[in-house]
Amino acid sequence: MKSIKTTLLTALLTLTLLQGCGFHLRGAVLLPEEMASTWVAGHGVSNELLQATGDAIRNTNGGTAGSESTSTATLELSNENFSRRVATVGTDGKVSEYLLNYSVDWKLRGKDGAILREGSVKQRENYQYSAAQVLGKAQEEAYLREVMVKAAVRDLMRVLRKR
Repeated sequence: MKSIKTTLLTALLTLTLLQGCGFHLRGAVLLPEEMASTWVAGHGVSNELLQATGDAIRNTNGGTAGSESTSTATLELSNENFSRRVATVGTDGKVSEYLLNYSVDWKLRGKDGAILREGSVKQRENYQYSAAQVLGKAQEEAYLREVMVKAAVRDLMRVLRKR
């Protein structure tokens, strides 16, 4: 009995602290009515980005169209770019940290082809590098790239949401 009271008291205190610091769960992203049936087009972008964007749209109140001619809007993704640069160098003159940059441009066009909104989404990540762990660091960089694409898509959905 005492364990249940302790657990309930702990849960109540935790919820009170979370509310006090301003924490709240994100609501669902509601896209504009124009995106009820969106064609996702990519010009020089990865299939991973196209797939993640389509999935994100379907997980909202919007949907994806089977073809551009049947869509209510077109979301054009272009200029996807990953870059890596040296962030820090150790005292031995060797790279100790890299900075990854990711960006993609987007345009939302209406059924008539007019640009409704446009912009770009950017992500940055850094990671420690060691020449002794080349294989592991290559896998870490590939993982960070996947994470950056997913984060960019989440940012894009937030930008596109209904105002």
